[in-house]
Amino acid sequence: MELTGAADVVKLAAAVETRLTRGTKMNDTSSRSHCVVVLKLTVLEGGSVRTSRLQFFDLMGSERFVGQKAAHDTSQSSKATMGGWEGIFSNLSLMALYSCIELAAKNCKKKNPKLDKSMIGMLLTKLLTGSLIGSALTGMITCISQSPRNGEETYLSLGYGTTMSTLLNKAELQPAKPIEELLAAAQKKHAEAAAVVAKGVVGKYQAAREAQVRAYAQEVNVLEGLQAV
Repeated sequence: MELTGAADVVKLAAAVETRLTRGTKMNDTSSRSHCVVVLKLTVLEGGSVRTSRLQFFDLMGSERFVGQKAAHDTSQSSKATMGGWEGIFSNLSLMALYSCIELAAKNCKKKNPKLDKSMIGMLLTKLLTGSLIGSALTGMITCISQSPRNGEETYLSLGYGTTMSTLLNKAELQPAKPIEELLAAAQKKHAEAAAVVAKGVVGKYQAAREAQVRAYAQEVNVLEGLQAV
């Protein structure tokens, strides 16, 4: 969605508030998914446009499935409930992200860091690629529990944050590009995506393609507005 005023920001915040929560033994209002908010800033500089992105990720925490400190009912399989599956997904994606952070921290020390294919094996790590390598300025806030019951999770979370602190990218401004070039590229991508949607896409990918069409349409609208200034 395009943010043109305070009302649009309120709508965005309201959308974030619809995030699914569910009670567990660790948290009465546990987030059951990762939350991703991407803000794109487009600035006109003469006849060129500079585009920057702010990516905000609120990650679902890891969960224990065995022992007295388990987050779920241990009398049944963790795969027997939706809450259990959500926890499995969280643990798997966070483990993959941890491996990517370690790899990215090593890569950023090289003169010409390159993207390793293993870094985009899951959707979460694919979305975070821009924050793990290149010229992005990346920060992490680690939320921990004060409860003795969650001591092991707190220890692991602190270790996660410590590893993240070794990721030291060199932040740089994104290059400005001619507005005509960007507008032509956006119009082409919009036309291509719209053509695919018109033919029909199988299953869940239809919604993704439709969202892609809306995103390109918004990009075209923003660029045309800047061009008219």
